[in-house]
Amino acid sequence: MSTTPIRLPLPGEQVLQLSPADAAEAATTWLRRPNLFPSRALTAPTLDARSHWAAGHVVQRGQAFTPGIAQGLELDYVITPPTETGARPTVRLHIAAGSGLAASGEDVWLARPIEVDFYGLPVVVPADLPDGGGGGTGALRNRIIGPSLGEFLSSNPGTLPLAGILVLQPVAVDVAGIDPLDPCECCGCAEGNVSFEDWRLADAVRLLWYAWPVEWPALPAPGPRLRNTLAYRVFDAERALTPDGMLPWEEFGVPIGLIGVDAAFVPAFA
Repeated sequence: MSTTPIRLPLPGEQVLQLSPADAAEAATTWLRRPNLFPSRALTAPTLDARSHWAAGHVVQRGQAFTPGIAQGLELDYVITPPTETGARPTVRLHIAAGSGLAASGEDVWLARPIEVDFYGLPVVVPADLPDGGGGGTGALRNRIIGPSLGEFLSSNPGTLPLAGILVLQPVAVDVAGIDPLDPCECCGCAEGNVSFEDWRLADAVRLLWYAWPVEWPALPAPGPRLRNTLAYRVFDAERALTPDGMLPWEEFGVPIGLIGVDAAFVPAFA
């Protein structure tokens, strides 16, 4: 970090604060970039820091736009009755290709339509829910990404609210493999071709089930107007947001749909 005096300051103008405050804080934030020059060795941590710096600026630019779905990402589902008595039916979610922008500034893309198992979705729940944490109203509880929806329903029956938000979350994954067109000979050592693996950091998305936050506005009573009531509670909450505010589930990604389920946790509407 380098600082220079203020040239031709205005009356009373002075430096109030530095951000980051010192080198230690600068080492933990993306707001830094390597000082590259000829003959300097480019290490893996330095390259990662440079990538994080570039990605941070892209995300910061995205925060200047309104988050939400830009195009596509329509939602539908198909329910297949079970083949065995007492078993849960099969529910397949169908999501159209499209794109959106998260409140964080990250963009999400589906290049083609996808089909996923509803009960295989990771579930976002309050951290204390598996331990019997109550609902109530007031401040939002801290939430975590737990196991799949099917696993959570089996291990914690009757604890999830009968509605939830489908969220497309931007993520990054490590992708490794051997390039068959690489002209280099493969390593013949016993440990395999590790030295010739092509490691890449790839952008991706995953679908989450965000359980309705009952401590935020409680779920309305079941009835013929439940679907409309839920939708307008979302609309009213969105209308009341401050300029920098966001809905609870937007912390995890781009919301693409609201699904209500019956007592057996089979989708009733989307």
